[in-house]
Amino acid sequence: MTVPTPFAPNTPDDILEFYDHWASLPKRGLMPHLSDYLDRAPARLQPNVVIIDVSSPDEMIIRLFGTNIVDISGRELTTKSLHSVFAPQIWPDSCKRIWKAVTQPAGYYCIRGVRSSGDRMLHSPSVCLPVASGTGGRYCFMSYSIFPAASTMMLDERPDIVLSLELLHWIDIGAGVPKDI
Repeated sequence: MTVPTPFAPNTPDDILEFYDHWASLPKRGLMPHLSDYLDRAPARLQPNVVIIDVSSPDEMIIRLFGTNIVDISGRELTTKSLHSVFAPQIWPDSCKRIWKAVTQPAGYYCIRGVRSSGDRMLHSPSVCLPVASGTGGRYCFMSYSIFPAASTMMLDERPDIVLSLELLHWIDIGAGVPKDI
């Protein structure tokens, strides 16, 4: 059964499938618990998932960097700071948005502009959703992203760093949506 989604008709099917899966998980309050997600992680989609431990508005550590993202980027960033993903000029707003998403809670749909090692801009649609972690004072945040096929990049070209983030819309999961960011 498909859960009604807050997405436009042209939203990629994988984004819709990931959101539907997240929405189908048992909730503790407004969010599923991370353990419930991990126990039921969709094998086909999981390689494009990033899970972040959020301790404060500016302390965010990558708990899991999906295997497809590792393969495409050539970097394993599990246990690294989220600083290693975002360019300095978008880091403050990205942190504020993630903090709002986990503390309100709400999700969002965006397009990330990722500079490649060949200095081209690649566009990566992403759905970002909060999950309860159960670890005192910490939050978790997950992102499912679609990356350009390797065949669309030049030989040895890899996604390098997120330079822009276009927020398409917030996703109300029951607590409303942030008024700013």
